[in-house]
Amino acid sequence: EMNLVCALAMHQEKLPMRIVNLLQVSRDAFLCPGQVSDAKQTPRWLAPMVLLLDLWEKISVALKRKMQGRIAVGPNRIWKWFDDSSGRWCKYSTHNNTTIDESYSKGESYVRFQAGRRKYSVQFGTMIQLNEETGNRRPVMLAIPTAEDKPPGKKDSKETNETFSEEIKREFSVLTKMDGYLPGLPHDSIEIVISCLSSFLSIPLNPDALHAAMRLVLRLTRQHQYAVKFVEEGGAQRLLTLTLESSFQGFLNL
Repeated sequence: EMNLVCALAMHQEKLPMRIVNLLQVSRDAFLCPGQVSDAKQTPRWLAPMVLLLDLWEKISVALKRKMQGRIAVGPNRIWKWFDDSSGRWCKYSTHNNTTIDESYSKGESYVRFQAGRRKYSVQFGTMIQLNEETGNRRPVMLAIPTAEDKPPGKKDSKETNETFSEEIKREFSVLTKMDGYLPGLPHDSIEIVISCLSSFLSIPLNPDALHAAMRLVLRLTRQHQYAVKFVEEGGAQRLLTLTLESSFQGFLNL
């Protein structure tokens, strides 16, 4: 998986836009009669390049959502675990809540803590709490503080919330060395990519290239306007004409 440092390096070198330009130029070449008549003729660089663009877009979206989530939750973050017996979300102790939140803020993948005599760990990637002695697993979540979670007599003011939002934005600005967050592909570039990938479906692609193309299409078409663009470019119709010769792992479940 791509990390933030790699994504930053790609952005600074303008690599994502170069990949988009290469896709656009390659489309015209691929669609020339006789250029790609068999899946074995698919360029080997196509699948890794599309996957690289997909991972870069994934990091960009994740970073933006994390910033928005931090602003929505506010300065007093509350961590909770799910109690199966009562069907309710329960708060951690103040000490353990601080321990979990500090590890999460530092970007660590997990944290270990102790409640009574029992030792637990929380995996932030899956948001699961593990009892290290029994192996029991419980979901955890980062909750938006309710009125009950706030100290008595303390009210959030508009000025306080705006100040916190600016602090979070500055934090992410320092983290990414950019304004706010790592920007994703602009609107025009997304439409170019969707158009190119839709066209690629009309020629024989090897399973790896098809899989990479479908991953990026899936990510970009989560927004309605780009899903419509994919349909208008004939991508949906071409998907229906694919045969088992282009199958990859998970192909039949699409």
